[in-house]
Amino acid sequence: MMDAFFRMDMKAAAQAKGCPVCALIAQRTERYLRFFLTENVLDPYLRRHLLASQGFCNLHAHWLVRLAPMLDEALGVATVYEHLVSEWRQRLQRAANETSPQKVAQFLQPQKRCPVCEHADIWERDCLSALLFALTDPKSRDEAQQLYEATDGLCLPHLRQALQLADDAKVVAYLLRDACRRWEALEHLLTEFCRKHDYRFRDEPMSDEERQSWWRAIEAFVGKSGIPRQSDLDNLLKRGK
Repeated sequence: MMDAFFRMDMKAAAQAKGCPVCALIAQRTERYLRFFLTENVLDPYLRRHLLASQGFCNLHAHWLVRLAPMLDEALGVATVYEHLVSEWRQRLQRAANETSPQKVAQFLQPQKRCPVCEHADIWERDCLSALLFALTDPKSRDEAQQLYEATDGLCLPHLRQALQLADDAKVVAYLLRDACRRWEALEHLLTEFCRKHDYRFRDEPMSDEERQSWWRAIEAFVGKSGIPRQSDLDNLLKRGK
Protein backbone atom coordinates (compact mmCIF):
# COMPACT_ATOMS: atom_id res chain seq x y z
CA MET A 1 0.00 0.00 0.00
CA MET A 2 1.23 3.47 -0.85
CA ASP A 3 1.75 5.78 2.09
CA ALA A 4 -1.35 7.97 2.43
CA PHE A 5 0.73 11.04 3.30
CA PHE A 6 2.80 10.64 0.14
CA ARG A 7 -0.37 10.45 -1.94
CA MET A 8 -1.77 13.60 -0.31
CA ASP A 9 1.56 15.41 -0.67
CA MET A 10 1.80 14.65 -4.38
CA LYS A 11 -1.78 15.79 -4.99
CA ALA A 12 -1.15 19.00 -3.04
CA ALA A 13 2.07 19.59 -4.99
CA ALA A 14 0.26 19.10 -8.29
CA GLN A 15 -2.26 21.78 -7.31
CA ALA A 16 0.50 24.16 -6.21
CA LYS A 17 2.32 23.81 -9.57
CA GLY A 18 6.07 23.90 -10.06
CA CYS A 19 8.58 21.41 -8.64
CA PRO A 20 6.68 19.16 -6.19
CA VAL A 21 9.49 19.12 -3.62
CA CYS A 22 9.77 22.92 -3.73
CA ALA A 23 5.99 23.20 -3.38
CA LEU A 24 5.91 20.92 -0.33
CA ILE A 25 8.79 22.76 1.35
CA ALA A 26 6.99 26.07 0.76
CA GLN A 27 3.75 24.70 2.25
CA ARG A 28 5.56 23.36 5.34
CA THR A 29 7.51 26.58 5.76
CA GLU A 30 4.28 28.56 5.76
CA ARG A 31 2.80 26.22 8.40
CA TYR A 32 5.96 26.42 10.54
CA LEU A 33 6.04 30.21 10.52
CA ARG A 34 2.31 30.47 11.18
CA PHE A 35 2.71 28.18 14.20
CA PHE A 36 5.71 30.19 15.36
CA LEU A 37 3.73 33.43 15.20
CA THR A 38 0.57 32.14 16.83
CA GLU A 39 1.89 29.59 19.35
CA ASN A 40 5.66 29.56 19.68
CA VAL A 41 7.13 33.06 20.09
CA LEU A 42 7.80 32.43 23.79
CA ASP A 43 9.40 29.00 23.37
CA PRO A 44 12.72 29.16 25.31
CA TYR A 45 14.50 26.54 23.19
CA LEU A 46 13.65 28.38 19.98
CA ARG A 47 14.76 31.68 21.55
CA ARG A 48 18.18 30.16 22.33
CA HIS A 49 18.41 28.86 18.77
CA LEU A 50 17.51 32.26 17.33
CA LEU A 51 20.14 33.94 19.50
CA ALA A 52 22.76 31.55 18.09
CA SER A 53 21.53 31.93 14.50
CA GLN A 54 21.10 35.73 14.74
CA GLY A 55 17.40 35.38 14.08
CA PHE A 56 15.91 33.98 10.92
CA CYS A 57 17.80 34.07 7.62
CA ASN A 58 17.05 36.75 5.04
CA LEU A 59 14.53 34.55 3.23
CA HIS A 60 12.52 33.49 6.28
CA ALA A 61 12.78 36.84 8.10
CA HIS A 62 11.17 38.54 5.10
CA TRP A 63 8.61 35.73 4.94
CA LEU A 64 7.69 36.77 8.50
CA VAL A 65 7.47 40.42 7.39
CA ARG A 66 4.85 39.36 4.86
CA LEU A 67 3.02 36.90 7.10
CA ALA A 68 2.87 38.71 10.47
CA PRO A 69 0.55 41.57 9.38
CA MET A 70 -1.78 39.06 7.71
CA LEU A 71 -2.14 37.23 11.05
CA ASP A 72 -2.07 40.42 13.14
CA GLU A 73 1.00 39.06 14.89
CA ALA A 74 3.54 41.88 14.42
CA LEU A 75 3.76 42.15 18.23
CA GLY A 76 5.01 38.58 18.43
CA VAL A 77 7.81 39.33 15.96
CA ALA A 78 8.67 42.54 17.84
CA THR A 79 8.84 40.64 21.14
CA VAL A 80 11.26 38.08 19.75
CA TYR A 81 13.47 40.64 18.03
CA GLU A 82 13.47 42.94 21.07
CA HIS A 83 15.15 40.07 22.93
CA LEU A 84 17.56 39.38 20.06
CA VAL A 85 18.49 43.06 19.62
CA SER A 86 19.11 43.48 23.34
CA GLU A 87 21.36 40.43 23.50
CA TRP A 88 23.29 41.31 20.36
CA ARG A 89 23.71 44.94 21.46
CA GLN A 90 25.51 43.64 24.54
CA ARG A 91 27.64 41.32 22.42
CA LEU A 92 28.56 44.20 20.11
CA GLN A 93 29.62 46.24 23.11
CA ARG A 94 31.87 43.40 24.26
CA ALA A 95 33.26 43.04 20.73
CA ALA A 96 34.14 46.74 20.72
CA ASN A 97 36.79 46.01 23.35
CA GLU A 98 38.55 43.52 21.08
CA THR A 99 41.52 44.82 19.09
CA SER A 100 41.80 42.01 16.54
CA PRO A 101 39.47 42.46 13.53
CA GLN A 102 39.64 38.71 12.87
CA LYS A 103 38.52 37.89 16.41
CA VAL A 104 35.72 40.44 16.18
CA ALA A 105 34.50 38.93 12.91
CA GLN A 106 34.67 35.43 14.39
CA PHE A 107 32.87 36.58 17.54
CA LEU A 108 30.04 38.00 15.44
CA GLN A 109 29.60 34.88 13.30
CA PRO A 110 26.30 33.02 13.79
CA GLN A 111 26.72 29.72 15.61
CA LYS A 112 23.67 27.99 14.17
CA ARG A 113 21.70 28.00 10.93
CA CYS A 114 18.26 29.55 10.68
CA PRO A 115 15.85 27.08 12.35
CA VAL A 116 13.49 27.09 9.36
CA CYS A 117 16.39 26.27 7.03
CA GLU A 118 17.32 23.33 9.26
CA HIS A 119 13.76 22.03 9.08
CA ALA A 120 13.66 22.64 5.32
CA ASP A 121 16.67 20.35 4.88
CA ILE A 122 14.77 17.59 6.67
CA TRP A 123 11.58 18.20 4.69
CA GLU A 124 13.59 18.13 1.47
CA ARG A 125 15.26 14.80 2.29
CA ASP A 126 11.96 13.30 3.47
CA CYS A 127 10.11 14.35 0.30
CA LEU A 128 12.81 13.02 -2.02
CA SER A 129 13.16 9.76 -0.04
CA ALA A 130 9.39 9.21 -0.09
CA LEU A 131 9.26 9.83 -3.84
CA LEU A 132 12.15 7.46 -4.55
CA PHE A 133 10.73 4.76 -2.30
CA ALA A 134 7.31 4.97 -3.95
CA LEU A 135 8.87 4.82 -7.42
CA THR A 136 11.04 1.84 -6.41
CA ASP A 137 8.44 -0.30 -4.64
CA PRO A 138 6.70 -2.57 -7.22
CA LYS A 139 3.44 -2.29 -5.22
CA SER A 140 3.31 1.48 -5.54
CA ARG A 141 5.39 2.23 -8.65
CA ASP A 142 2.55 2.64 -11.16
CA GLU A 143 0.46 4.91 -8.94
CA ALA A 144 3.56 6.85 -7.87
CA GLN A 145 4.43 7.52 -11.51
CA GLN A 146 0.89 8.72 -12.19
CA LEU A 147 0.98 11.03 -9.18
CA TYR A 148 4.42 12.35 -10.08
CA GLU A 149 3.52 12.92 -13.72
CA ALA A 150 0.53 15.00 -12.61
CA THR A 151 3.01 17.45 -11.05
CA ASP A 152 5.32 19.76 -12.98
CA GLY A 153 8.31 17.52 -12.25
CA LEU A 154 11.45 18.12 -10.23
CA CYS A 155 13.48 21.27 -10.74
CA LEU A 156 17.07 20.69 -11.78
CA PRO A 157 18.55 20.99 -8.24
CA HIS A 158 16.03 18.50 -6.83
CA LEU A 159 16.43 16.19 -9.80
CA ARG A 160 20.18 16.20 -9.17
CA GLN A 161 19.62 15.37 -5.50
CA ALA A 162 17.15 12.61 -6.35
CA LEU A 163 19.60 11.00 -8.76
CA GLN A 164 22.32 11.16 -6.11
CA LEU A 165 20.04 9.46 -3.57
CA ALA A 166 18.55 6.85 -5.92
CA ASP A 167 19.93 3.31 -5.78
CA ASP A 168 17.59 1.78 -8.38
CA ALA A 169 18.75 2.02 -12.00
CA LYS A 170 15.16 1.79 -13.28
CA VAL A 171 14.10 4.77 -11.16
CA VAL A 172 17.10 6.78 -12.39
CA ALA A 173 16.21 5.94 -16.00
CA TYR A 174 12.55 6.84 -15.41
CA LEU A 175 13.36 10.22 -13.83
CA LEU A 176 15.74 11.10 -16.66
CA ARG A 177 13.24 10.09 -19.36
CA ASP A 178 10.55 12.11 -17.65
CA ALA A 179 12.86 15.12 -17.31
CA CYS A 180 13.86 14.95 -20.99
CA ARG A 181 10.20 14.87 -22.01
CA ARG A 182 9.35 17.87 -19.83
CA TRP A 183 12.36 19.93 -20.94
CA GLU A 184 11.59 19.20 -24.60
CA ALA A 185 8.05 20.48 -24.06
CA LEU A 186 9.39 23.56 -22.22
CA GLU A 187 11.80 24.27 -25.06
CA HIS A 188 8.90 24.15 -27.54
CA LEU A 189 6.85 26.58 -25.41
CA LEU A 190 9.78 29.00 -25.19
CA THR A 191 10.31 28.79 -28.93
CA GLU A 192 6.66 29.61 -29.53
CA PHE A 193 6.74 32.45 -26.99
CA CYS A 194 9.70 34.00 -28.80
CA ARG A 195 8.27 33.34 -32.26
CA LYS A 196 4.94 34.96 -31.41
CA HIS A 197 6.74 38.13 -30.35
CA ASP A 198 8.03 38.45 -33.91
CA TYR A 199 5.97 41.12 -35.71
CA ARG A 200 5.16 38.63 -38.47
CA PHE A 201 3.33 36.29 -36.07
CA ARG A 202 1.97 38.66 -33.41
CA ASP A 203 -1.60 38.01 -34.51
CA GLU A 204 -1.35 34.33 -33.53
CA PRO A 205 -2.98 33.61 -30.16
CA MET A 206 -0.64 32.72 -27.31
CA SER A 207 -1.57 30.02 -24.80
CA ASP A 208 -1.20 30.48 -21.04
CA GLU A 209 1.54 27.84 -21.04
CA GLU A 210 3.47 29.76 -23.69
CA ARG A 211 2.97 33.03 -21.83
CA GLN A 212 4.32 31.49 -18.60
CA SER A 213 7.18 29.61 -20.27
CA TRP A 214 9.94 32.13 -19.55
CA TRP A 215 9.50 32.07 -15.77
CA ARG A 216 8.76 28.34 -15.79
CA ALA A 217 12.19 27.98 -17.40
CA ILE A 218 13.76 29.93 -14.55
CA GLU A 219 11.99 27.68 -12.02
CA ALA A 220 13.21 24.62 -13.90
CA PHE A 221 16.79 25.70 -13.26
CA VAL A 222 16.55 27.04 -9.70
CA GLY A 223 13.26 25.79 -8.24
CA LYS A 224 10.37 27.81 -6.84
CA SER A 225 11.08 31.10 -5.09
CA GLY A 226 11.40 31.04 -1.32
CA ILE A 227 13.24 27.72 -1.08
CA PRO A 228 16.47 27.75 0.95
CA ARG A 229 19.24 25.81 -0.69
CA GLN A 230 22.79 25.15 0.39
CA SER A 231 24.96 25.00 -2.70
CA ASP A 232 25.20 21.31 -3.49
CA LEU A 233 27.38 22.27 -6.44
CA ASP A 234 29.85 23.96 -4.07
CA ASN A 235 29.80 20.85 -1.89
CA LEU A 236 30.53 18.66 -4.90
CA LEU A 237 33.42 20.89 -5.92
CA LYS A 238 34.86 20.77 -2.40
CA ARG A 239 34.75 16.98 -2.52
CA GLY A 240 36.51 17.04 -5.87
CA LYS A 241 33.62 15.49 -7.77
